[in-house]
Amino acid sequence: MPASALAEFILWPIFELIMYVVGYLTGYVVVPVFTLGRYQVAPFVSRRPNRYGKGRKRSLLSQANVISDEAAMYIGFVFWAVVIAAGYFIWRLSKVIGSG
Repeated sequence: MPASALAEFILWPIFELIMYVVGYLTGYVVVPVFTLGRYQVAPFVSRRPNRYGKGRKRSLLSQANVISDEAAMYIGFVFWAVVIAAGYFIWRLSKVIGSG
């Protein structure tokens, strides 16, 4: 029981933070590269409203050709999934070709 509480309250938030940062940074690089600079990623901002009561995120997303930070995170995850799958299939193909 104590190990499960440790994993749930300490390790899981750390894992989520690392995954969010890796996904966001990958998306931040991948989106402009694959769209040839046509789309940019919104800066990482907090979800809290500013002192005037309006969220900063809303004003950033109203601009044309700007992708939200959360969408960039998902794009980063998809990119790494494709890279891993392609690497696996290339590795399997090299095994088949090498043995034949």
